[in-house]
Amino acid sequence: MKKIFFSAAMSLLLLAGFSSCKNDDPEPKPPVVEDVLGSYSADNLALTVTGGTPGTNPEVVLLQSDGKTKVRLTNVVPNNEDFTINDVTYSAVETKAYVSQISGTETSDLAGYTVEFAGTVDAEGKLTATVKLTEIPAAPIEDVASLLSTYKGQLVVNVNGNALPGMEQRVYVEKGSKYTSNKSLAKLTIKNLSILDMEISQIQLNNLVVSQRGSVALIDSVGYAYNLPAPLSMKALIDVTGTIVDKTITLSLKIALVDDASMQIGVGFSGTAVTENTTAKLESLSVESPAIVKNFDPAKPISTNTFTVLSNAKAEDLQIAPKATLGEGCTFASIETNIGGQTAEIKEGDKIDFSKFGKNDYVAYNVVAQDPNYTKRYILKIAVLPVAQDQYTFTEWSDDSPVGWANSNGAASLIPLMGAYLWPKDADGKDKAMPITRGTADPSVVVVASRMTTGKNLGALGFIPAVTAGTLFLGEFSINLSNTLKSTKFGIPFVKEAFPKSLEVEWSYQAGAKYYATNGAKDANGKFQPVENDDDNKTLMVLKPDAPADEGSVAAVIYEVSDYTNDYLDGTNLQTATDIIAAIAYLKKTTNTTMTTESVNFQTAKPFDASKKYKLAIVFSSSAKGDNFEGGEDSELSVKSVKLNY
Repeated sequence: MKKIFFSAAMSLLLLAGFSSCKNDDPEPKPPVVEDVLGSYSADNLALTVTGGTPGTNPEVVLLQSDGKTKVRLTNVVPNNEDFTINDVTYSAVETKAYVSQISGTETSDLAGYTVEFAGTVDAEGKLTATVKLTEIPAAPIEDVASLLSTYKGQLVVNVNGNALPGMEQRVYVEKGSKYTSNKSLAKLTIKNLSILDMEISQIQLNNLVVSQRGSVALIDSVGYAYNLPAPLSMKALIDVTGTIVDKTITLSLKIALVDDASMQIGVGFSGTAVTENTTAKLESLSVESPAIVKNFDPAKPISTNTFTVLSNAKAEDLQIAPKATLGEGCTFASIETNIGGQTAEIKEGDKIDFSKFGKNDYVAYNVVAQDPNYTKRYILKIAVLPVAQDQYTFTEWSDDSPVGWANSNGAASLIPLMGAYLWPKDADGKDKAMPITRGTADPSVVVVASRMTTGKNLGALGFIPAVTAGTLFLGEFSINLSNTLKSTKFGIPFVKEAFPKSLEVEWSYQAGAKYYATNGAKDANGKFQPVENDDDNKTLMVLKPDAPADEGSVAAVIYEVSDYTNDYLDGTNLQTATDIIAAIAYLKKTTNTTMTTESVNFQTAKPFDASKKYKLAIVFSSSAKGDNFEGGEDSELSVKSVKLNY
């Protein structure tokens, strides 16, 4: 009986013990998403893609960011290195063992696909996934107008795969030249591109077709034929792809040189639309000094701005600090002086010694707009008006005239251009010299001569006179075809404390053997009106055998002005502007080949007034009636010096 009880009791204890052990084994725990986050490729990835061909070495990354579970596909979606499905679902499913399931769908107009993803991570950590690709079609954009802008960002150039340092740059999207007939055409411009230390002014691709896919604008052109500008100066084929979305542009250019396959150039750019001032502008530029007799408008500076002083200006008055203000968003790239070909950089507001400046010297203000691809150079110069001297000699020459003097050679030089037969020939059949020449026997003498032609009426262009008298004068010559007498602007500033008493000249003269006139007469305005002769060539020349011998002349006229630079007398009114002439001296010279000194007193029409501005004109003419286009053939006036006596 005990034996049976003991056996039964042991059986109950063993049963209880086994039951206790079974209850101690834990239930299988389902995985959570954190358990499967990570990268899957090669051996731990089994990937099937439909609707497109993946790239090499595809990779799937399960990650979490912004509180969401995401899938990043690398080298899976065509033409997209990375594609992210931004919100996927996760679940743990028990089969024989628990597995992790991930699925999600993402549509991207930028990538051009709808991507459906479904995958399972098994207990061994292998991802088996399928990706279904559905391409989103694109069509030409209705109008590129909404895309037109300047895009600012980073540009990177690579040559044969080697990336050069990136740079801030702008890309300009504008309407294509054929936009009016096709509103989907755009023009793409990259300015000031630097490739291996070679500065290329711009690459401009015109009439590119822009497509649209949802909210994304697409640029895609293959084999665009383009002539690269200097210094490359080579033909190229350019593939360009890019997108514009939400005012952000991404571009890629592949440039293949037609004649140099060894160089492959790539250009990448990413930037955003900006509104920038493209006008490089100085709002104002001003110079102030008591020495200035004529100034430019400081509120409207132009490319070259010149202020004028007299040659007797005090040196301390030419120590000037110009003031410049910039336009909106503009900066100075540099400010520099150029004196005698030597350049020196200065700062805005620095004092400059303009007494050292010559005719070709300047200050340069190099202005950069807010968009640095737009620049402008402003030049500041000084002009010096020579003031009248008490005595002149003719030992120093510049080009075809004594230094400080003007002459009529500019007008005479045009005559041969109107017809070779018009300009007189010498005994050897060569063109005679211009009216104003330097003495051959005595280089300190200036020779002023008359030249005879047949004359010709040019209609609206004026006329060629039968007699061109040589004219040497203080002032400026500027050709006026409509009225050649107005080409001579007589006079330079006369800055003295009194009028001179007399004019003294050292000179000689040889009158021409024959005396000619130009057929016609002056009208009421002092303009000569030619009358054609009744001959086959319609000439203007008239021989006057009974006329008195020709005479040379000198006129010295002092007249009032309000502006030294703009007020002057000319060939129409030198001796007739009685309202402003204050003093005049006039002397004629008959034939005398010996150099002699003669003088004539000034006739004063108005008393000297220190508060007024005056100009002095000294005018030598080889023919006293040269303003009527008459005189002796080859008359010559030789002048060695002229002097004002007080």
